[in-house]
Order: sequence, then C-alpha cells, then structure tokens
Amino acid sequence: MKIQNLFREKPLGLKIIIIIYSIATIAYFSLGIALFSSKELINKIPDFKPVSIPGVQASLIIGIIFIFLSVLCLFIVKGLLTSKNWARIILIIFCSLNVFGGIFSLAKGNFLSLINIIFNLAIISYFILNKNAKKQFT
Repeated sequence: MKIQNLFREKPLGLKIIIIIYSIATIAYFSLGIALFSSKELINKIPDFKPVSIPGVQASLIIGIIFIFLSVLCLFIVKGLLTSKNWARIILIIFCSLNVFGGIFSLAKGNFLSLINIIFNLAIISYFILNKNAKKQFT
C-alpha cells in the first residue's frame, strides 16, 4: 500500500502527529550531522556545559545521540503510518518522559517548557482518550 493511501486513512489528529514527528526526524538528523561534523557548534549553545570525556568531544557524542533519535523517530513515524500499537505505546512513553523533563525544566525557571508540557500532554491525551485513535491501533 502506498504511503499516500496510508496517510489518507488516518484521523486528522494522527495526521498532525505524524507530520510533526516527520519534521522532528529531519531536524534531529540535521542537528546530529551538524554536531557530528563541527566541534565548535556545541560551544554556541547558550548555557550548555557539556560533560567532558577524555579524548572524546562532546559534539561528537551529542551528534550521535541526535542521529539515533532521528532513526528512532523514523521508526515511530513508520509505525504510526501502519497503525502499529507498539508505535503508539512508545510515543506515549516518550511524551510522558518529556512531560517529566518539562516539569523539572519548569522548576528551574524555564517557563518556555510549559509549551513542551502542554504539547506532550495533548499527544498523550489524544492517544489514550480519543476513540478514533484507539480504534486505529486495534
């Protein structure tokens, strides 16, 4: 079945989530490649103090992490497109972790993390409470 047909059959909320995570996949991969290839880029991130590991540059490690996240997002998007329940469960777990991380960030005074918390709670609520979303993954 073609991707266009898979995408057309999805509820609107799920389409929006798939698009957002597709964009995140591209962003994580691009950032990972940029960090992987530039040791000076990591120093331009404000208020970021990387842990130094002897003989290894922080930008290399963080670049690899972002590339790994992009591959993970790619699998989640593919799972959402093909209505795999494991993709829904993994996304709920990741969004829950993002909510907890956002709460800690909010406690440190980063009030922009409130947007992150609301966004992730909306995704969790959609996958748990929306009947169309539940039916899509059964």
